[in-house]
Amino acid sequence: SCIWLKYGLLTQDHTILLVNGIGLILNSYYVVVCYCYAKDERWFHIPLIITSLAMFGPLIFVKFFIDSYTMATSVIGYCGCVTVTIMFGSPLSTLRRVVQTKSTESMVFSLCVMNFVVSVTWALYGYTIGDLFVQGPNSAGALLGLLQLLLFVKYPSSGGPGHVYDLAARLV
Repeated sequence: SCIWLKYGLLTQDHTILLVNGIGLILNSYYVVVCYCYAKDERWFHIPLIITSLAMFGPLIFVKFFIDSYTMATSVIGYCGCVTVTIMFGSPLSTLRRVVQTKSTESMVFSLCVMNFVVSVTWALYGYTIGDLFVQGPNSAGALLGLLQLLLFVKYPSSGGPGHVYDLAARLV
């Protein structure tokens, strides 16, 4: 959210600013809650430090080492592309298990659906405003999301937690 928030500031795009400002607040709350409920906080510190460096490193680099507005927008845009692509592709980290077990029980259906919907929405927004930094990674995210959804078709789950039938049962 921080990288895209900076990108929104650089491009003066109010939609990107609003969405990522809210995202930053919610993500910060999520981190605090996870930290408070962690059984052993020590495991939390190293990933938090790595994430902070990955998030603030490009921001500090742009602030102190880049004078050109165009170059700053490009650097932050490329960093945003990388983070979005990783985020949308992260559910595929269980791909090997899905193929080996021929079951999508290790994947969360609702997360895959929302990844697909969000990436398609942002890709269309990027197309509408003519911004390849928004359009590109979200188009890739839409393809990754579609691949994830196709895994649910090819390798249906037996109905464990996170499966579509389990989610539907909770709603009823």
